[in-house]
Amino acid sequence: MLLRRRRIPQSLFPALSRGTIFSGDFFSLKTARNPRTDDPCRFAIVVSTKAARSAVVRNRLRRTGYAAIDSKGAAFPKGNLLAFFAKLNAKNASRGDLEKDITALLVKAKIISP
Repeated sequence: MLLRRRRIPQSLFPALSRGTIFSGDFFSLKTARNPRTDDPCRFAIVVSTKAARSAVVRNRLRRTGYAAIDSKGAAFPKGNLLAFFAKLNAKNASRGDLEKDITALLVKAKIISP
């Protein structure tokens, strides 16, 4: 699980409204600059009830996403807000496919290098 200080608090979610969107197979990534530029890079994984009706599945997707982000280490630049939104077909994907999609989105957004 990702540390609380690395997650996006509810008060910073409005800053994402003017962000850039990148789309993958199982997630969409929305990026924005953090108003507090000296903060570390912050993340959120959003899984709606439309994407996965069961709370067990929603939590599995969320945990898988946070684990994929956590496995990248401290390679993220400061001052970014990154929110991943699960798509409808994410609930049927394997853990490896979800991790590959998150990595591909981070590369596409130029947050990490390939």
